[in-house]
Amino acid sequence: MYRYIRRWSGGVSVNTFWRRLITVLLCQCVLGFTFIQYQNSEHQTVRDTSLAPRKQAPATLYQNASTDVTPNRNSVNVTSYNNSVNVISNHTKPVLPDCPLVPPDLNGKISVDMTVYSEKELAAKLPLVKNGGTYRPSSCAPRHKVAIIIPYRNRRTHLSILLNNLHPFLQKQQLDYGIFVTELAPQIDFNKALAMNIGFLEAAKKYGYDCFIFHDVDLIPENDNNMYTCPDNPKHMSVAIDKFDYELPYVKLFGGVTAMRKEQFEAVNGYSNKYFGWGAEDDDMYARIRTVGLAVTRYTSDVSTYRMLPHPPGYKNKNRLRLLETGTDRWKHDGINTIKYEVLTTVRQRLYTYILADIDQDDRIYQMLTTSQPNMNKPIRFLDEKVEELLIEKAKHLLNTNRLDPRVKHMLIFEFILSHSSTVTTENVAGILRKILPNFRWSTGAIQNVNNYHQEQRSADRDTKFQLLGGKLKDDMFSNIKMSLMINNFNENINKMMQKSFEEQRLYKKFQHQ
Repeated sequence: MYRYIRRWSGGVSVNTFWRRLITVLLCQCVLGFTFIQYQNSEHQTVRDTSLAPRKQAPATLYQNASTDVTPNRNSVNVTSYNNSVNVISNHTKPVLPDCPLVPPDLNGKISVDMTVYSEKELAAKLPLVKNGGTYRPSSCAPRHKVAIIIPYRNRRTHLSILLNNLHPFLQKQQLDYGIFVTELAPQIDFNKALAMNIGFLEAAKKYGYDCFIFHDVDLIPENDNNMYTCPDNPKHMSVAIDKFDYELPYVKLFGGVTAMRKEQFEAVNGYSNKYFGWGAEDDDMYARIRTVGLAVTRYTSDVSTYRMLPHPPGYKNKNRLRLLETGTDRWKHDGINTIKYEVLTTVRQRLYTYILADIDQDDRIYQMLTTSQPNMNKPIRFLDEKVEELLIEKAKHLLNTNRLDPRVKHMLIFEFILSHSSTVTTENVAGILRKILPNFRWSTGAIQNVNNYHQEQRSADRDTKFQLLGGKLKDDMFSNIKMSLMINNFNENINKMMQKSFEEQRLYKKFQHQ
C-alpha cells in the first residue's frame, strides 16, 4: 500500500502526503464555514429590513380602536410584513403632475339647473365635496387655491341653487377650492362689503387661500370657460348678466362676481365697512383699485355670462352717494385694517363653511345713522366727550344760537365721523354745516368770521328768544327752520313755515337785517 501511495504522490514520503491532505481538508472546511456564515448574515439582514418599519412607525399611523398591534416577537408572518408595507405607503404618496393650463372637461356654454334641493339631497348629489365645502382634484396637482366668499342674508333658496351649480362648475376647472358663506348677526342691517371683508380675513387667516372670489348669492355662471382664478390684476367676472341684456351697465362697475389676489385685496384695504343697505360698495371698490394703480380686467361678454335669480329689491343706503364721493379720502382708514368684529360661530357644513359674525358697537351706531332716522328719545354718545363738546360749541357759534337742534346735532356728528378728520376745526365744522343745511342762509357775519372763532363772542342780544304764535317759546327763528330742514325737503318746509304766520315772517326778516 505504501508503495502505491509513494507512486501516486510522486515519490514523496507518506508523512508528507498526509500533512498535505489534512491541510487541503482544513482549507475546505474553513471556506465552507465562511460561506454558511455569509448566507446566514444575508438572510438576517433581509428579515430585519422587513421588520424595521413596524418597529419605527408611530402608533397613530396604523393603530385604531379595534386592532391590537402588540408585536409577536416569536414569529414573523405574512400579515405583519404586509402591515409594514402599508405603513410605508402612507408616507410615500405618488407625486401628481400639474393640472393642465386648460382643463380638458370644459364645454363653454352650460345650462343652469334651477332645481331647489335640500342640503341632504345636495350632499348626496355632490359626493366629491368634502366637509366644509372643500374640494381638491385627485388626478393632478391644482394650480390655484381659491376661496369663494358669499355674503348671505335670508336667501336659502338662492344658496341651494348656487351650490348645486357652482360645485360641479369649479370641479371641472380642477381647482383646489373652498366655499365660505358669511352672515352678519340678525340685528345688524345687511352690509355686503363688511361681510366680504370678514370672509376674506377668516379664509386667509385659517385656511391659507391666496385667491378670493367674491360672489353674490343670486348670480349663476353660464359658461365654464369663465375661469375662477386670479390674474395679475383684479378681475370683474360678471360682465354680462341676463337682467341687463348681457351688457355691462357701466365701465366702473366692479360688483356681482369679482376675483382678487390676497396681496391685491390688502393693497386696497379691502371693502369699505360703511355701506349698510344696498348700493355703491362695488363702485367704491373700483375707485380703490384705480387709486392704488391697479387695473380691472374682464373676459369678453360671451364668456362672462350669468343668470340672476329673481329677488325683491333691497333697501338702499340713503347716504351711499355721499359715501362714494368721499371714498378716495377714506380708503386708507376704512377697510380691513379698521374692521372690528367677533365671530359668533363657524360651522363646517357639508357643502360650505358658515361664518356668523357680529360687529363693533361703534359700527352699529354708524349703521343707525346711515339707514334710519335717529331716535331722539335715546341719545347716543359715540365720540369722545371733549371732542363732541367742542364740535357742538363750534356749530352753535357758527349758527349763532345757544341751542342746537337734536337732528342737526346727530347729522353733524355723523358727517364728522364720515370725514375722518383728526381735529375739530372751525373750517371743518363750517363745511359740514353747509353740506347738511344747503338751503340755510347764514347771517352775513357768520360766514365772514369763520376763521375768527377765537375772537370776542357776539353780543348776547343775538340769542334773543322770540315769542311765536300759540304762546310757545323758541330759542330762535333759525332753530325752527333748522329743525324742519332735516326732515325731508328743505325748501318746501321753509315755505310752509314762513307761510304759517305773518308774525313769524316779520320776525325772520327783522333778524336777517340785524
